[in-house]
Amino acid sequence: MISGRLSKELRNELRLAKGKNSLIFALGTSHSEITRLIESLGLEAYEIDLRVEGRRFLKILYRWEETSENTVYLAHDISSQFPWILVYINLHRDLLYDIKRPVVMIVSLYEIITIQKNAPDFYRFRSRTYDFSDEEAGSSPELLRLGRNSHAAKAGYLASKNPEMDDPG
Repeated sequence: MISGRLSKELRNELRLAKGKNSLIFALGTSHSEITRLIESLGLEAYEIDLRVEGRRFLKILYRWEETSENTVYLAHDISSQFPWILVYINLHRDLLYDIKRPVVMIVSLYEIITIQKNAPDFYRFRSRTYDFSDEEAGSSPELLRLGRNSHAAKAGYLASKNPEMDDPG
C-alpha cells in the first residue's frame, strides 16, 4: 500500500475534493492501491478501465449526478486509447468543470508526458500530480516541473530514468 507524505497529501486532497471537481494524476502506483486508499477514507471508487470504456469516458463522467457525493472516479490505461483520446479530452476539457466528483487518473511516465505534449489544456486543468514512484527514494518531485520544461529536457529526464533509451539528440 502506498504510504508516506504524498499519501497523506492525496488523502487530504480527496477529502477536500469530495463533491467538487478535481483532476488528479497519480504516477507510479496501481489502481488497486489507489482504490484501497479511497475506500480507507470512506469514499467509493468508481473504476473506469479505459481499455474497455475509452470511447465512453466523458459520458461516464458526465453522469456524475447519478453517483453519491462520496464517489471518486478512478481512470486507468489511457494509453490504450492513444492517439484519438488526446484530442477528445483536450477539446472537451471544459466539461470537467461541471463534474462535481474528483477524477484520479493512474498514469505512467510515458502517458503523462504524452498528455502534456498532445493534450496540454487538459493537463493544465489538473489540480496536482502525485509521483509515488520516487516517494520511497525520497527524491525531489522532478516530474512536477516537467510541464514547464522543453521537450528535450523531458526526453533527458526519461533517458535518466531508463538508461536503455536512445539519446534524444
